[in-house]
Amino acid sequence: MSALPHDEVSDIRVIPRLRAAHVERDIPRPGSLVLYFEAYSDLPDHIPPQFRRADLLTMLRAVASSRGRILELPEPLWVRFYPASLTIALVWRLSGALRRINRKARFYAIENNDVGHVVFGSARPAMRRLLERPIAALIGASISTLFERVAFGSDGSFETYRSIPLCRPLKHRVFLELPQRADTSTTPRAYSAIFVGGLEVRKGIPFLLSAWERVEEALPESTLTIVGAGPLAQEVHAWADKNPARRSATGSLGRSDVAAALAQSAVLVAPSQRSGRWREQIGLPISEALARGLTVVTTDETGLSSWLGEHGHTVVPAQTSAERLTTAIVSTLLEPLDRAAVQDALPAEDGRRRAHRWLHS
Repeated sequence: MSALPHDEVSDIRVIPRLRAAHVERDIPRPGSLVLYFEAYSDLPDHIPPQFRRADLLTMLRAVASSRGRILELPEPLWVRFYPASLTIALVWRLSGALRRINRKARFYAIENNDVGHVVFGSARPAMRRLLERPIAALIGASISTLFERVAFGSDGSFETYRSIPLCRPLKHRVFLELPQRADTSTTPRAYSAIFVGGLEVRKGIPFLLSAWERVEEALPESTLTIVGAGPLAQEVHAWADKNPARRSATGSLGRSDVAAALAQSAVLVAPSQRSGRWREQIGLPISEALARGLTVVTTDETGLSSWLGEHGHTVVPAQTSAERLTTAIVSTLLEPLDRAAVQDALPAEDGRRRAHRWLHS
């Protein structure tokens, strides 16, 4: 990484895995530097120069040499990355103290699972009872010591962090991670549904396939497009081939093709299921579907479930039957929300961008 001169870097953000949405939502400013470890395959051909791939040592050097006052790190409950994040935060704090600058880090949070599940997943209950509170208290103490400001992307995330022992209240605000409307003039196909995401159990693929066969019985004109790749890809393609006139499995698509597929559909189905440490935080496909005016059918796992229910979308319990999901999909296909009304309910600016402005102010 060719670093900026030390006195020019005033604003640093660290991202474990860079994806296209990070680039699209970034708000460049003089002296800003975005460091990332890895990248998803959906990145655009051109990445702005403030984005730099780096290893941990390079990041520590950049943080230690910076004279700035703003550092945004991944949220502490991203447990797999927290040791690196904690190290960066410590170096930031200590290097500031050497310059007599009282600076702490900031973070954006969307984790809405409880701390016990985030740390231990499906570990044995006895181990969890013994260690959960001490580890949660250690995380809470580190947050209080090293961080000064947090922006929450959902009410569920706020409640999760508020429950952590020894985590004193930081300066905070909630910015629901809702998108701004996307320009689209495409008329959706009648009775058309789409799934976008990983083809895996936790995304609800087996649940969806089972329910959709009942949807076809109740509404023969309905169509389902499944976009994505994953461990269940072979099963999904074989299933789609049984009724190719009404089922389509596209595999992975580029972002422009995903946007086009969404625009041609009336309903997004996102039946996520909790799995080990994982719980759906927001769901990028939900955000992208809302931006284009789709009606959403999802489970109560996403951090946006309350907002979706309040605005006429369909939210079912994660632990529900295929029959209930079938009923929800059929009723939504028959009477989807008006696309303009869906878009009118969205903020004028993407919620993550508003959070970014506040975190870096």
